[in-house]
Amino acid sequence: MSGHTTHAAPAHGSGSAAIAAEAIPDRLLELRSATRSIPQPPAPPPPVAAAPPPAPAAAPPRAARAESSTRASRSATRSQRSVRPQTARPPTRRPARTRTGSTGGPATTVYSGNSGGVVGFAMAQVGKGYSFGSTGPDRYDCSGLVVAAFRRLGISLPRSTGGLAGMGRPVSRGELQPGDLVFPSSGHVGIYIGGGRIVHASTERDGVKISPIYAFRFARRVVG
Repeated sequence: MSGHTTHAAPAHGSGSAAIAAEAIPDRLLELRSATRSIPQPPAPPPPVAAAPPPAPAAAPPRAARAESSTRASRSATRSQRSVRPQTARPPTRRPARTRTGSTGGPATTVYSGNSGGVVGFAMAQVGKGYSFGSTGPDRYDCSGLVVAAFRRLGISLPRSTGGLAGMGRPVSRGELQPGDLVFPSSGHVGIYIGGGRIVHASTERDGVKISPIYAFRFARRVVG
């Protein structure tokens, strides 16, 4: 045999294993680098906190509630009063006045109605006696007849002829209407009845009678 030393050739399988073992660290580095290069998904946004519910309105103080209730009650009361039906009042019956001038027709009354008014009452006394200072019912003097006639209407007049001369307002002879007071003289008075005539308590001989206006000093209108 020769003197040369024979080296055995390495087995094919063991050489490949060594190469593979050396390549493992490099492969791991590549995998790590590739993993780092993959884009990561964005992080989800943080959850939005829900807004808290509004706090309930504070109840008004007792005094405010009481005042509001009182105002509402007053308003309701006023509304009820505004729609309250109106009670119809019966019309006041005032007798109609008859307008008759100094040249008018037959005697008429100052007021219509069952009582006959001032003129009607005075006319009903015609034929009764005269007595100074009397106001009826059977005898009259001139002012007493006037006072009694107007008393039928609830009108109180002075008892004397002088007192009657200052009542009401003056009227001329052309303005005379039934019921006006006619003064033929300063001491005598009669009641105008229309047609240029008066009813008056004249004298003790004639008593209460109807006469034409035999003299005209002035006249007064007590009503109307």
